[in-house]
Amino acid sequence: EESNIRLVFLTGLYKFMELSMFSTLNNLRDISFDINAGSLVGYTEKEILKYFPDHIKALKAKHNMQDDEDVMNTLREMYNGYRFGLNTLNGKLSDPIYNPFAINYVFRDLQLSDNWSLSGSASMLSAKLVATGAHYTSLLEISIDKLRTSYKPSDMSLQSLMYYGGYATIDSYDKASKKVTLKVPNSSVEKHLADNYLAAVFSKAGLTSFDAIIQDICDLLNQTPIAA
Repeated sequence: EESNIRLVFLTGLYKFMELSMFSTLNNLRDISFDINAGSLVGYTEKEILKYFPDHIKALKAKHNMQDDEDVMNTLREMYNGYRFGLNTLNGKLSDPIYNPFAINYVFRDLQLSDNWSLSGSASMLSAKLVATGAHYTSLLEISIDKLRTSYKPSDMSLQSLMYYGGYATIDSYDKASKKVTLKVPNSSVEKHLADNYLAAVFSKAGLTSFDAIIQDICDLLNQTPIAA
């Protein structure tokens, strides 16, 4: 019963569900870009250092690293970089946060893994990219108003799909144009996205000539970083 509900917190699919929610929920406050809420859905570096010192030391010993900072440098590169909060008055961004699921897997197994990616796929995004002939690195600018707007998944722009799917995050904001520049947050996401993009390219219909396949390979080698 509505009278018994004091607080509701919705995450994830809210931006898609908002269009069809019944009218009694039309007074929800959207804090998706609230700078004060920017670290709600991940670990800050301060939190990792404060709550996981034993795990950091165990990971260091497991992988024969020299010191704790070597561990943190690796974790930053692979799992950090998400920024969700934005102050449009001064362009300030919230502190970067780590993917909490990725960090939980790493500290549980003491392996620098990408197990978090098994729970999701960038196949829909990759299929749309291939269908439009676009590469994800060329689609990293969008107005803040368009990014705030709720759409059905089928109607969302590629930039919005990347952002709300977790494959891009806010890198900077330009007050004059009111546009945000996005970026792929870290190497772990980059690898996952590149894998799905490659799979979409080689599964698309209409590749009937060897020359077309070779051209796609050349384009991907030029645009997609390949891990050593």
